[in-house]
Amino acid sequence: MKGRFRSNTFVALHLLLLCSCDTATKLAQPGDHIQADFICRLADGGLVETTRAQVAGDETIAKSTIFALRDTYRPFRFQVSEKPESVSFMPFDPLEQKIATLIARQIGQVPLEQTTPMQLPSTQIEDYPAKDRFVEMAMHFTLPRTREISVREFDALYGTAPREIGAEVGKGSDNPGVVRAVNDQEITVYYSCPKKSKIDFAWGSGFLQEKDAENFEVTMDVRPGQLVQRVGGLPGRIASVDKDTFTIDFAQLFAGETLNCEVTANKIDPEQKAERPAIAWVEDYDQGLQLARQQGKPVLLFLYSKDCPYCQEMANRIFPDPALDPIKGKFIWVKIDSKQHEQYADKFEQQGYPLTLVLNGVGGEIERFSGRQHIATLAYKLDRILAKGRKG
Repeated sequence: MKGRFRSNTFVALHLLLLCSCDTATKLAQPGDHIQADFICRLADGGLVETTRAQVAGDETIAKSTIFALRDTYRPFRFQVSEKPESVSFMPFDPLEQKIATLIARQIGQVPLEQTTPMQLPSTQIEDYPAKDRFVEMAMHFTLPRTREISVREFDALYGTAPREIGAEVGKGSDNPGVVRAVNDQEITVYYSCPKKSKIDFAWGSGFLQEKDAENFEVTMDVRPGQLVQRVGGLPGRIASVDKDTFTIDFAQLFAGETLNCEVTANKIDPEQKAERPAIAWVEDYDQGLQLARQQGKPVLLFLYSKDCPYCQEMANRIFPDPALDPIKGKFIWVKIDSKQHEQYADKFEQQGYPLTLVLNGVGGEIERFSGRQHIATLAYKLDRILAKGRKG
């Protein structure tokens, strides 16, 4: 009897181990359609690239020098090939495409339905044109103190600053300015630099100071080995520096760095079209609050103006973005033209367009976001608000 018990126990344990191993080693096969997300960092933990908007917009996550916000974030999809080198994609950001290609080529070794670490070493980019490999930049150069900027950019930079000659903008900053000319398309601003200040470029940082009545002088602050943010889509590394010039090398895939990535891959049915949630906008404030109380949800209130281009971009591109799909059903979405219904602009002390607020069911303000929001930062902030609500 004891021998039979031991025998049955051994068989049961053996079957359990077999099931566990089979689950743990579920791998993609040639012909499978895969959807994958990744988060890639440098050795020091600085974020380089990700497919997740909430991660890109997380202000608490350290970003590397070569990180740059993109306009859209979503998983990448591909079909597993017998020949990994033949993997192809729809157009991506160049760095995202390089990372996605390397991940796809190794996908057969990655267990599905779980997050797996993967290292992507930097290699010499094949067939990189010699004439484009090294880019020489000046250590010292001038910038005009007068700048013509579009009306859209002016509004984004200075909010409700008046678009009129003589208006002061950027007061209290390192680069205050005065409006010199205005037309329907552009606004001309003359800038000052009361003290030596830092200025950032894609290829590094420099010190800015006034040279004469019409120009600033810039002195670059760079060193050999320094990583350079993407110029032409891919990052580079400063190869040499002298008193007059510095040279950037763009021939290494990740500027010579190894990326430490977390990859999450799932098998998908290419024929099954995912149903994307749409935003059901409510255009009545009181009705929105009533729905919020009934459903136990916060309100996202969007105060806009019909003649505001950033308002149109938020309504037509940012809010409908797939990155917000997981949370669209967790808010009551209310939009009001506060230029026509000024009582709401007054109620929430609106200073410019657009204004996005998160409210509770009785209209109490939880958080506000002024101006145009980037999809990554908006996705992160809304996720954070929901997480706080769950904890509360």
